[in-house]
Amino acid sequence: MKRPWLIQTLLLPFFVVSNCNKESNAMSLLMDKVQALEIAAFHQNTKIDILEKSNKKLEDILLEKSEKIAYMEDTIQQLQQTVMQMATKQATGYANQTDLLENFEDLSIRTVQEPTVRQENHRQDRLLSPPTTAPDTVGFYAVLSRKMENPGTHHTIIFDSVKTNLGNGYNSHTGVFTVPTSGLYAFTWSMRLFGTEYHSAQLVVNNVVQGAVFLLVTGGGNENVSGSGVVYLNAGDDVLIRTTSDNQGNIESDPSGLTMFAGWLIK
Repeated sequence: MKRPWLIQTLLLPFFVVSNCNKESNAMSLLMDKVQALEIAAFHQNTKIDILEKSNKKLEDILLEKSEKIAYMEDTIQQLQQTVMQMATKQATGYANQTDLLENFEDLSIRTVQEPTVRQENHRQDRLLSPPTTAPDTVGFYAVLSRKMENPGTHHTIIFDSVKTNLGNGYNSHTGVFTVPTSGLYAFTWSMRLFGTEYHSAQLVVNNVVQGAVFLLVTGGGNENVSGSGVVYLNAGDDVLIRTTSDNQGNIESDPSGLTMFAGWLIK
C-alpha cells in the first residue's frame, strides 16, 4: 500500500534546506554589492575632499596675486605723481638734483624690494629724472618693440617702448595717453606692413574716432603709412590708437621700420 504522505514528509526538509541555501547565496551577493558601492562612495568622497582643498588653495593664491597687483598699481601711481611734483619744483627753483634723488630713494625703500633690485631701480630713477622744462610741457613718443600678431578688431595698439614721456601722460602698459593739461594737442602715428597684410589704425579720443589711416600691401611688398591730427583736449581725456574690423595679418615693427605713436601739447 502506497503512502504518498510519507514520501512528502521525507522530502520536505530537503526542499526547505535548498530554498534556504538559495536565499543565503542571494543575500551574500547583495551584501557584496552593497559593500562594493560603499567602498566606491568612500573613494569618491575622498576625491571630492581633495578637489575642494585644491580649489581653496587656488582661490587663496588668486586673492594674494590680486592684492599684489593692486599694491603695484598704487606704487606706480605714486611714482608718477612724485615725478610730476618734482618736475614742477625743479622748474620753479624749489628743488635741486639732490632732493630729486633722495625722494626717489625714499619711495623705492617703501616698496620693500630686494637690495639688488632697489639699486637697479635707483640707477633707472636717476636716468629718468626729468630735465629742466616748463611745468606745462607735455609730449610723448613711443614705438612697438616687436610685431603685433593678428591683433583683431578694435584692439588697442600698445606702444610698449617709450622714448619720451614729458608730463607722464602716456601709459606703456595700456597704450593710452591720458591728458595731464588742457590745451591744443598734435598727434602722429604710423604703421608698417608687408606681404599680404592690410590694416586700418584709428586715432580715438574718449571712444570717438578723430582720424584714421589704411594700408593694403600686396605682392610681398613692404610699406609704411602715417597719419596726424590736431585736437583740443581737456585734462583727463583719453587718447589711443586702435585697429578696426578691416584687418588681416600682423602689424610689423623693427629697426628697419617702426610702428609708432607720438603727441605733444601745442599750447
